[in-house]
Amino acid sequence: MSSSMKLVHPDLPLASLLTGRDSPVQQSFAQRAVRKLGPSPTGVAYEVAVDGLRVYARDESAYAAVVARVRDRLGDSATLQWPLVRYRIGEHLEEPIMDLRVEVPDDAVHIVREELQRRQAKSIEVAVMPEMFVLRARGTLRRLMGLLASLNAATAGRAKLTMWLSHYERMVADRDCSTA
Repeated sequence: MSSSMKLVHPDLPLASLLTGRDSPVQQSFAQRAVRKLGPSPTGVAYEVAVDGLRVYARDESAYAAVVARVRDRLGDSATLQWPLVRYRIGEHLEEPIMDLRVEVPDDAVHIVREELQRRQAKSIEVAVMPEMFVLRARGTLRRLMGLLASLNAATAGRAKLTMWLSHYERMVADRDCSTA
């Protein structure tokens, strides 16, 4: 027995399941769904499974592209579950650590800094450009979930977020940690 379980698509730390609303055989639905959805968007992978179509995504932006494609091509015939953070299980539980970059107008930089601090993201770099700030930070994906929507709401859509997987790291238990 190996000391760790191997993740399918370890570079895609979000997972969801697409199922057919009226389909008695989910695997058949998943095969049809792959054909209708076409090639997976950048940062996304599909996997046909017995319980439906597994969807793996790089981040919430990539997941949002899948949501739009499912709505457009499958409509109400399918249900896409909310994405879950994927953890690596081995000798210790490991969670995805994300690097991120936020471009924001100078009048809203304080909002972004406060939101990143609230989510316990560690600041790596702040660059000042004409009328724009670029913030780089690193944090756990479980704490960064929903950041895109929060920044869009707080800055009226003026913040541009780019996020990518840096690595997996041993999970540190804390009082805010939910069961994986």
